[in-house]
Amino acid sequence: MLGWELPPYNSGGLGTASLGITQGLSSLGVGVRFVVPKVFGPYPFSHMPVLSAVDHGESLPWDESASRQLGYHTELLEIKGQQLALPTKGYLSAQQQSDWYAEKVLAISAKEAPPSLIHTHDWMTYRAGLAARDAFHARGFHTPMVAHIHATEFDRSDRHGNPEIYALEKEGLNGADRVVAVSQLTASIVHEEYGVPLEKIRVVHNGHTARSNLKRHPHPLKGRHPVVLFMGRVTWQKGPEHFLRFAVALLKLDPSVRFIFAGSGDQYERIIEQAAGSQLSGRVLFAPFLRGEEVDRAYQLADLFVMPSESEPFGLVALEAMEHGTPVLASPRCGVNEVAPSIVVTDHTNPLAMARAAHTILHTDDRAKRLAAMQHDLRANSWQVACQKLQAVYDELTTPALAPVPVAA
Repeated sequence: MLGWELPPYNSGGLGTASLGITQGLSSLGVGVRFVVPKVFGPYPFSHMPVLSAVDHGESLPWDESASRQLGYHTELLEIKGQQLALPTKGYLSAQQQSDWYAEKVLAISAKEAPPSLIHTHDWMTYRAGLAARDAFHARGFHTPMVAHIHATEFDRSDRHGNPEIYALEKEGLNGADRVVAVSQLTASIVHEEYGVPLEKIRVVHNGHTARSNLKRHPHPLKGRHPVVLFMGRVTWQKGPEHFLRFAVALLKLDPSVRFIFAGSGDQYERIIEQAAGSQLSGRVLFAPFLRGEEVDRAYQLADLFVMPSESEPFGLVALEAMEHGTPVLASPRCGVNEVAPSIVVTDHTNPLAMARAAHTILHTDDRAKRLAAMQHDLRANSWQVACQKLQAVYDELTTPALAPVPVAA
């Protein structure tokens, strides 16, 4: 399995999903060797070996730039009170990052026993997966490749994205033996925008890992004000501007509501300025990118989690909120809506409609009924359930029982 990040060294949901998938596969008896660009420290799990790509093959001029350019590496060092500036010289383009990773994975492939299958996560890893598949084929083994798509360039930036990333996505999605999309919403984009035949696409919705040791964090604000939470990357994709317009509309219905806005991204400073200009100062509490127990505290403090995304391929955060007993209000453009009926879906471009829906949840909802519905959604969407579907995709491609088979002469 080729990925770009794993918790705790991650910058978003891709690492969380990758870990959940491997844990679900492990519970089904599927062994995984996971490759990341660089291992920065110990991982809090033991179900699989994690290989550091930068440590393999010949030393390349790009090794230092590639590892320093990882977003989660920067955030990790900032958390420790240090500063790490991205290199001004040798800054790698999307194409160069992809090629660098492919070179390192090829070096690993030359030494590793052939796997039954190669599973790749998003555009950063597709070219490496294709190269590894060809390398194993040259050694006489049929090793198919799955391209897992968690988010497309159209999700991240609509029609104004990076053409290099789009090209890498198109190359990998069309070159893979199977494409796994995290929702029907994503599958339609893969087919319509990338020209991938529908018969090659399989939908496997993301899952959720239930925690038996979940800590509760009481907060003095809880009970004094209804609290509404936004948590995610502060980018176009996540709809932060929609959240602020919704906040203004909800305050007209209930001036006692307070809002927590947690995250980081390219629109962060502009959103703070916009909040001040919208007379939201003192009503919206801003927080940076949260990790670990800080995330739990935020969910538990909130009475409602709002996901006003322009395009959310799945939306693992919705299931995380439900685990804490927090209802979810989401835009129609969220893949998680397909498998979680307890989510209230409302037009994210209509602030008044969102405000009315939120007001109903906060003040007139049958909370016990809502909690029961959320628990049902969580049980139906475990990672083990998701990985059973994923294993069926593997079984389509491998024979017998996930064992590598020599290519016929």
